[in-house]
Amino acid sequence: ILTNKEQELLFEKILAEKLRKQLTESFQELKRSEKLILVEQLAIKKLRERLIESREEIELATLSLEEERKRALENLELIAASEIAKNILNERNIELNKENNKTKSTLVRTADLLKVREVAIAELRSQLLSSNNANQNYLYVVTGTCAHTCHSPRIWT
Repeated sequence: ILTNKEQELLFEKILAEKLRKQLTESFQELKRSEKLILVEQLAIKKLRERLIESREEIELATLSLEEERKRALENLELIAASEIAKNILNERNIELNKENNKTKSTLVRTADLLKVREVAIAELRSQLLSSNNANQNYLYVVTGTCAHTCHSPRIWT
């Protein structure tokens, strides 16, 4: 049997062994925890880097979208201006067509009047020629001389 002192030593040995084992386990647990912390820190670092990259991409996309928006607004302004110009040109075209129709109408009336005048002049010429022929015939009959072509009296048989 063991003496008290031996028992105490044995108990201390068992206790020391148990404490060493706990210390080793705690140390290993600490190492695992430190490893996990390091892994988490690396993951956090990578996530931060990805976040920064994503923010940069978002900023670039935002700038690109802003440029596209500006171009779209400029295009809309150009379209609006061209629509206004088109409407003005259409109105001017309508006015010019009306003026053209009036001018054509005036031209047709003028042409009709010219035809009427030409017919009247031709009729007057015809009447004048008939009147001249009648006068010449009268002179010829009365005087016996041709008014235009002959200067000698005509002898009637």
